[in-house]
Amino acid sequence: DDGGGGGGDVGVGVGSGVMKRAVVAGAKAAEEEKVTALSAAAAAATAAAAASVATPASATAAGVTAAVAKAAAAAAAAVAGGDVALSQFVVELPQLTERTFDILEVMCTSVFRTATGLTVLRDIIKMRPADAATALQVVLRCCTYGDDGVLSPAIKLVIQQLHQLPSQQPVIEQFAIDTLKDVLKEVPKSDNDEIQKIMENERDLQSAAAAAVKNVSAAKQKATALKANAELKTDTASHATQLAQQAAAAATSAAVAAKKVKAKAAATAAATTTTTTTTTT
Repeated sequence: DDGGGGGGDVGVGVGSGVMKRAVVAGAKAAEEEKVTALSAAAAAATAAAAASVATPASATAAGVTAAVAKAAAAAAAAVAGGDVALSQFVVELPQLTERTFDILEVMCTSVFRTATGLTVLRDIIKMRPADAATALQVVLRCCTYGDDGVLSPAIKLVIQQLHQLPSQQPVIEQFAIDTLKDVLKEVPKSDNDEIQKIMENERDLQSAAAAAVKNVSAAKQKATALKANAELKTDTASHATQLAQQAAAAATSAAVAAKKVKAKAAATAAATTTTTTTTTT
């Protein structure tokens, strides 16, 4: 049994060593591609400078600018290609051990290799769900690293890409909360008390703002009700005016009719009197 256990440990050690050599070999190949690209850029710039000896100044400036730009573009493409090649190599490994992530974390915390390490970790998170949690923890640790050259790109990666992945959002948000709590614990008591006062003042201001909004809403509702009541009263007064006008018109008509009846009655009475007088005579 002891012999079997020892053999297992040796197997794990050998596997870890092979993994380490594989990752290092991939990184070395990527670095060599970058060096080649930069050498090509330097050679192109040298050639442009040499050509400038036999050409006019204006043509020389344009030629040098074009040559350097072309060489820089080629170098950038080669560098990016090296990062992609290393990332693809690591992602396609049969197994990623703890030692592999240790190497990647060392790469991330080396300012000149930070971008490469983060690129590899990003692709692991997106393409290898089984290893995503471990890779994410490495990236999150880089977000609290002391060197801004490591911290800034790590935070940028988390905000712009990793937090967009629904499966990673809870872990990232909880890490942010825990980190904030740790920071507050390290703040001196006097400063912490000041922060608490500021937070309390902010809560009071928020409560006051909410109350003000509520009061404004109530005032608007009351104004609407008063406006509706005023409109109702206006409609009632208008209707009453119309009724009064109609009553006045009716009274005028009645008075005219009464005058007509009275006049007719007077004419009838006069005619009757005349007829009676004639008969008597």
